[in-house]
Amino acid sequence: MVNHPNRSSASRAGKELAEAVMTSLSGRAGVRINGQMVQWNTLEGKNRLHIGDSFVPVSALQSNLTEHEVHELESLPSWNGNNEYEISSRALNLVGVAIRRYNHTTDHNLNPDQLDKLNGCNCSECLKKRVTER
Repeated sequence: MVNHPNRSSASRAGKELAEAVMTSLSGRAGVRINGQMVQWNTLEGKNRLHIGDSFVPVSALQSNLTEHEVHELESLPSWNGNNEYEISSRALNLVGVAIRRYNHTTDHNLNPDQLDKLNGCNCSECLKKRVTER
């Protein structure tokens, strides 16, 4: 199999991760939370994940997540009839983090506390640890 010269390993990994997320959200598992949900840009070849008007290119998805966050997205549970909120909220949280980190490259107005929060791991386990440490 010949690789296309414009496809990097990061691009392939990001595409695989995005496909895993969107597969988990397919059908009735993907619900809107506060009017928001993770979506593909289907008209442009599924090369971005969107939440509202914000997006992250799938080629930059994995590089804007920590290892814990990637693992959590890869391990989203299968829909069992009553866990759509859990699946959708995890995906919204972590894809939202990737979008914010991706967009941060052009936003230089964040203070040090905001930067720490943005760059800290946002997987469910690390978030629980931070809450209990307070």
